[in-house]
Amino acid sequence: MEVILWTKGSVSQDEENIIYSPDSFKVGKLTVPKSMVISKLKSQLKGENITIEDSNILINKKAVPFSITYISIKNDIMNMNISKVSPSLLFDGGKGVKIELNKLKDQLNSLKEKSLTTEQNQKVQEIINKIDKNLGSNSREILQNIVKDIDNISKNIKDESKKQEVEKVTEEINKNQAQVKASLSRLGRQLSAAQAAVSSTGGRQAIGIMVSTASKMASNPSYNYGGDAAAARSIYNKLTPQEKFQVKNAIFSNVDMSNVSQIRQLLGM
Repeated sequence: MEVILWTKGSVSQDEENIIYSPDSFKVGKLTVPKSMVISKLKSQLKGENITIEDSNILINKKAVPFSITYISIKNDIMNMNISKVSPSLLFDGGKGVKIELNKLKDQLNSLKEKSLTTEQNQKVQEIINKIDKNLGSNSREILQNIVKDIDNISKNIKDESKKQEVEKVTEEINKNQAQVKASLSRLGRQLSAAQAAVSSTGGRQAIGIMVSTASKMASNPSYNYGGDAAAARSIYNKLTPQEKFQVKNAIFSNVDMSNVSQIRQLLGM
């Protein structure tokens, strides 16, 4: 049986989170104690992007693939200004490519002050120019290419201390890439568990495509999964209402909340 939980409260935001402060919860006309719902949510939330603090529900802004610039509620209507959604930011592990590129640019500018040779500084500036040119890109391929460029500079540096300074720049990128890969591998395992909980052939096929996609993206972060998403969505749309509910329930029960919203967008749930 599908149950809809209604809630009344206020929404605000700080620099890092969307904050929902619930006043009450209801199932139909039946009031449900707020403490009971909050306690249940605490036990169900698996991801670090949605947390409970002082009975407030905090959603890390990195959990949504767009930027929220303004939130207000007037006459019981919520108004929200958001930036354009970019599908290629989905399944990004909370690490936006643009954020990493800007941080990398700052590190490279600092590197130019480390007494490198004129030729080496010129190479660093060329990489900075490449970053400026690709700041609008959402592909992790540009990050991988820049790491290769920095490695080429490092190979030609004889001074060990300066060489280490250059290598530090790539260490954090590689660390973030590893985190993205681990996140996608974890998502694949969670989707496999969701697939096992679904009985319909179509539902298992739709989730199976996403399992395969997560695996491909873990191997290749720049993998274009648009075709996979369209195929999974097409199968999902042909399911009966009961089969769709089973798929949704399986995903909500097994997948981190930080990824659930992204899967819903892919499937059109």
